[in-house]
Amino acid sequence: MGIDQLNIIGLSENPDLLSYGIDYIWKCCGSESNFEFYKDAIGNAAKTAASVPEFYIATLAGEIVGCVALITNDLNSRQDLFPWLACLYVDEKYRNRNIAGQLMDRVLTDAAKGGIFKVYLSTDLENFYEKKGWKKMESVIIWKVFHLLFMKSRQEFRSNFLSAFCIL
Repeated sequence: MGIDQLNIIGLSENPDLLSYGIDYIWKCCGSESNFEFYKDAIGNAAKTAASVPEFYIATLAGEIVGCVALITNDLNSRQDLFPWLACLYVDEKYRNRNIAGQLMDRVLTDAAKGGIFKVYLSTDLENFYEKKGWKKMESVIIWKVFHLLFMKSRQEFRSNFLSAFCIL
């Protein structure tokens, strides 16, 4: 399958895929005990026209192969930061094809369309987001696990947004 067949779909754009998206995102990012939380969060996000929150799925030839979200908060102790990239996942057999990069680009583009030029993320994954241009802000311990906080600011993706969507 070629990467040119990749479709990134906001679940608010396509309610027919909502139940599939909820199941996929929960299986990738959730746990046995929080399906109802994911169903509620994703279902409510799909009802709003606002750019935040939004949940996305990536499909190749009709198969869901990845997901990502832009949410209001992903770290309770940092209520001062908004919005957050979360739930980034690509099925193992589809990795190393820049699908994660395209998912992040879609989130950043949609954020910029909504006037948001600074996005944050929290992760325990090292040496991935740095390669995608994210800037490390700080290290924190969350539930006894070491996490890194990253940010991508207006200067780093505003120029990409302007060149892609504006006539200069």
